Amino acid sequence: MEISKSIFALAKNNNGFFKSAKQSEFLISQLIRFDGFIGHADSGYNTCSIFANWDKEGILKIVKSTKNGDVVMFERKQENKLTVLEVKKIKKLERSLKALKKEINDNQNVFDSGYYNGSGDISTYSIDNINLFNYFQEQKKKQCLEIEKIINAIK
Repeated sequence: MEISKSIFALAKNNNGFFKSAKQSEFLISQLIRFDGFIGHADSGYNTCSIFANWDKEGILKIVKSTKNGDVVMFERKQENKLTVLEVKKIKKLERSLKALKKEINDNQNVFDSGYYNGSGDISTYSIDNINLFNYFQEQKKKQCLEIEKIINAIK
């Protein structure tokens, strides 16, 4: 079914909004005709139907029906409201941020206890050990800042 390409292109490039009245008329007629079915995803093992929800302005949502439930593939972005996909992405980023902060803290504890080089004695650290530790800690702190920027940009 070729309308799926048009539907996915609208979702990707135009936040789901139709580009013209002619396009709107045609795609809505096709969506009505097939009850919103626009195609299927085939992994070779499982096949999942893909459906689109629409209104007069364009595509609202694209949903893949899997055996474990529906998976939202696209949802039109509304002003001052997060989509389901954005909420999932924020949660994933927050988990990554939490793990990264824990890693930074754990590394600092190992360093402070003297076990960074396995000796158990801070006085055995060479300048190279200290510089390497500081470099990697700074890199992880920069990653934390980048993740925080991405989360704030999405929100």
